[in-house]
Amino acid sequence: MEVVIQKSVENITITEETAYKVKYELEDVKCNGDKNGKITIEMLPGGQQHRDGRQRKLTYAISPRLDRFLDKPGGVIDSLAPGKYFVIVQDENGCRPNEIFEKDNTTSTGLDIIEFTIGRTRTA
Repeated sequence: MEVVIQKSVENITITEETAYKVKYELEDVKCNGDKNGKITIEMLPGGQQHRDGRQRKLTYAISPRLDRFLDKPGGVIDSLAPGKYFVIVQDENGCRPNEIFEKDNTTSTGLDIIEFTIGRTRTA
């Protein structure tokens, strides 16, 4: 009995996806007892498109439901009561931002998740 084994070699190129960065801005609730706090998350220039030219689309998961990603137009998550929150940002491929910045801060948070607290606006 003769056994014939055929081998084939195929070259595969794996290309790393384009990196992207986001910044966020917080808005505290207006009055005690309100649920009108919000976070606005914006992609920084340079990462809006995938390597193949497709537009990158971000989705967001906010605590306590970090397993449910939502499409939030303009990156706005609103109707937040005072408290501590976590947000995961990812694109349609499940890729998270390479860097996250808080508004007006030039130093990255160093995390791949946004951790923040919504407070109450204090007026005199």
